[in-house]
Amino acid sequence: MQPTRLCEVLHRSRKRAVAGQAKQESNSRLVLIEPFMFCDDAENKIFQDLRVYIRIVYQLVEEFDAVLVPLQNWIDEQIKQVPPEKWSEDSVHPYI
Repeated sequence: MQPTRLCEVLHRSRKRAVAGQAKQESNSRLVLIEPFMFCDDAENKIFQDLRVYIRIVYQLVEEFDAVLVPLQNWIDEQIKQVPPEKWSEDSVHPYI
């Protein structure tokens, strides 16, 4: 099950408020990083939910004319060659 519509709306609203404040206070072009996970398990609920949050970032990039760093796309390509557990123990925080 994906995040509820209410959760999605609240998440988008919070992210929009933060992005708007950052853009206004810095008078700069924003750089937004695509949410990411080191995961190749299509059945992983968190990984499934991630797509909703990625979509929100893409909407904010459009709305704020921001620069997008598409990490999940890059990670998806990398884990085809190197398994996810070689990148991160918890699927989120990469090894240094």
